[in-house]
Amino acid sequence: MPDTEDLAWTSLKTQHMELADFWILTEFETSAKRFREKINAYELAQGANEIYEFIWDKFCDWYVELAKPRLQDQSKCQNVQIILTRILNESLK
Repeated sequence: MPDTEDLAWTSLKTQHMELADFWILTEFETSAKRFREKINAYELAQGANEIYEFIWDKFCDWYVELAKPRLQDQSKCQNVQIILTRILNESLK
């Protein structure tokens, strides 16, 4: 896997994205929005639960598993690496 500096978001090739890629990015944005709403309303437990459900139930259980075969294919792995890196980095902020 290349350094994260080599995985610039701007180098994502949308024409090579698969349904799972669009799905996880949409789910990430939706979960991030819900998290911010919960935190702004001082509902910390619900905000933490939103993060947990996204990371565990959607990202790890589904997207990472769907991504594994594509990571083995050199022609498909760059987009997957970019998305994995982006979501991990943004989730930690």
